[in-house]
Amino acid sequence: MANILMIDDDDSAIYLMKTVLEKEGFVIFEALEGDQGLQVFESNHIDLVITDVIMEFSGINLIAEIRKVRPSIPIIVVTGSLLAAATLQEQNLVAATLVKPFDNDTLVQTVKGLL
Repeated sequence: MANILMIDDDDSAIYLMKTVLEKEGFVIFEALEGDQGLQVFESNHIDLVITDVIMEFSGINLIAEIRKVRPSIPIIVVTGSLLAAATLQEQNLVAATLVKPFDNDTLVQTVKGLL
């Protein structure tokens, strides 16, 4: 099954998404900050990235760094801001956005649809 990297400074958000996606058979790598996430990304084969935008190491900077290494990797942004979600999709920086709160089925369908 696919390897997914989750990056969010809210460990409870990671726990909830990880629990749902592991039940679907996905292998989850996790990081609490963008710089740590970039290290995990560079040292593992990752098929899809799920990241928050608002973190100490900006999610926007993280996305830009990931795109330099693997421009075509699917990236899902999880955010509480409708404006941030719309802006990222308009700029074609991410494959999908999930606006908090979202349900488990939406998460699973989005991940499966991108893989």
